Amino acid sequence: MTNRLESHSPREFQRAIADSDASITLVEAGCGSGKTVAAYMWASQQHAGRRLWFCYPTTGTATAGFQSYLLEAETNDPSKQSVIDGADLFHSRQQYDKLQILGTRELDDNMDDASVRVESLKAWDTKIVACTVDSLLLILQNQRRGLYSWPAISQSAIVFDEVHSYDDVLFGNLLTFLRELPGIPVLVMTASLPISRREAIEKAAKKAKRSFCRVPGPRDLEQLPRYIRYQSDETLTREDALELVRDEFDSGGRVLWISNTVERTRKLGIELADCSASVYHSRFIYKDRVDRHNEVTAMFDSRDAGCATTSQVAEMSLDLKHTTLLITELAPIPALIQRLGRLNRAIHPGKPEEERPPRPFVVIEPIRDDGEFSSAPYDQSELEQARAWLSNLGAEPISQSQLVDAWRAIDTTSKVKAETSSWLTGGMETLVDSIRAAGYGVTVIRENDLQEIKRDRSVVAYTLPMNYPTSDNWKLNDLRHGGFPVASDTAIDYCPKTGAVWSTFVIL
Repeated sequence: MTNRLESHSPREFQRAIADSDASITLVEAGCGSGKTVAAYMWASQQHAGRRLWFCYPTTGTATAGFQSYLLEAETNDPSKQSVIDGADLFHSRQQYDKLQILGTRELDDNMDDASVRVESLKAWDTKIVACTVDSLLLILQNQRRGLYSWPAISQSAIVFDEVHSYDDVLFGNLLTFLRELPGIPVLVMTASLPISRREAIEKAAKKAKRSFCRVPGPRDLEQLPRYIRYQSDETLTREDALELVRDEFDSGGRVLWISNTVERTRKLGIELADCSASVYHSRFIYKDRVDRHNEVTAMFDSRDAGCATTSQVAEMSLDLKHTTLLITELAPIPALIQRLGRLNRAIHPGKPEEERPPRPFVVIEPIRDDGEFSSAPYDQSELEQARAWLSNLGAEPISQSQLVDAWRAIDTTSKVKAETSSWLTGGMETLVDSIRAAGYGVTVIRENDLQEIKRDRSVVAYTLPMNYPTSDNWKLNDLRHGGFPVASDTAIDYCPKTGAVWSTFVIL
């Protein structure tokens, strides 16, 4: 973090964030604008005596933020890296991630109640906490990790990053936090936000009688022509897109293809083996997912030809600097804005115009293997709105501000209400509730990995999130290990390079 501040003078936009003494500060700025550095400037300038909690939406983004901003040395050699004094990483997979980042040898995945208490107590003496948002907001629904951390939370300044990715339940819990805990200063950051959600944040501030400040993104950066829609991509088929990928790869470019489902991401990686495609999605055992993440980011950090096929995980946790072509399936507008944020990230207004050409993107229809259109996992209405938005963008080079303006012109996002907090309003009850919308997956351990788990003494490294099958015949005699159900060795087809899929006898 120190190196980033010393290598560049702060932009006016970053100074505006640092100068905000409001109780709630909302920052709406595009990808690559420097929001994170500005957030640390804000904490240093406005809340120097307070602990800082930097809350990310996922474990992957929390770890990436910790690695990018809270290490003393910018090197990939763990032996030469050290954590900034007083900083630490807090989430359910922190021990494995710190093992990879710092070469730490102590690894204990025991997460019983006593262990959670100890981990939470560490936050009391940590000056900068990089964590998932769950680690903090869990307190609102009586979950133990949040409750044990309350003394630390109550004396802190909080940054909520990438709130555009919050589902309605999680965003509702954020509103409750803003409304019910007015003594805690908060910085809320996002690349784009529906007007209804912005108004909800302002309403929460007003109801709590908290001062409020909104900081827009840097206009010089957000108005740069950054993207250009590939000529007549409305008529391009998947086969046409595959040809474009191979042409771009052969000419030395770096291609990112984002699909809406893991199944299509995985299949595409196999099809593009001739382009040495890397595959990255959520259905890897955790240690392999970390490897795939690092592999993809390293590829786009270089200037060599490259290709990656990913699922929605690319929307947040990938800082890809040199993407030259983006291909994406049709998705809701906020998701498409985030996906476009992976393209042409190194552009800067200080460069001559000829050195910052807009980069092409292609949007194709999401088609199943049987040739039929599929909106899943999104609603059909969301994709219809996205088609209208794309039509309004036109064929000329497009800036980040144009993406957001065109969205707000047709935005019909419904209003979000604050969630009821079991902790604050439960009275004598001690009910435990969720802070996110219900999921439809299951995290398992493969029978094949049990020996490795015993050898490495790490359960987390071998956890595998899967979609939930309709049949229960994947389970190994109802065996559980480390709290996770064990999948029999015939239930899952797995490859460290392409990930997991249920064997045919349990596929949905």
